[in-house]
Amino acid sequence: MKGLDGDVPLWKTDINMAADNSYTALKLSKFGKALSTLHTVKIGDYSLADWFAIYNFIVNKNRYGSDRLTKAFESFINTFNGKKDSVINDYFAFVGDLDYKGENVLNEFGIHIYDMLMQSARTVDSLETATGLMVVKDLTYYIKSGQGPGEYREFGKIAQVDTSN
Repeated sequence: MKGLDGDVPLWKTDINMAADNSYTALKLSKFGKALSTLHTVKIGDYSLADWFAIYNFIVNKNRYGSDRLTKAFESFINTFNGKKDSVINDYFAFVGDLDYKGENVLNEFGIHIYDMLMQSARTVDSLETATGLMVVKDLTYYIKSGQGPGEYREFGKIAQVDTSN
């Protein structure tokens, strides 16, 4: 792999993080213990384990996959109860809190779910063939009201801007 200053070594674990078997579980347990040890090594204000977590958040977007570290951090928290002053625990606590609060967290930031739906609504020519939770047809918002095709009800009109001046 090439970096800005030449060759950069690529660190990769021998664990297939996507596998769900006893070998992987054993390796992840050992990885969790190692992360616990790395938590004591500080670089600046963060532990080495935190730097690995930050890397995983940025590079892998904390998604799962065979070469991603996400599952290992989950093991670190679940198996060894993590460290209270950890970026990893802060992240999972934050995401868990968002999941728990659901729609209310959007309201805390002044964002309403219907505003988000209206901003993402697609313009359609026909409600009968429309797909999506909310659509726009003829300057009118329609929201899905049933399971079948074309089952929408009027939600509201798009505000018109006077451009005659």
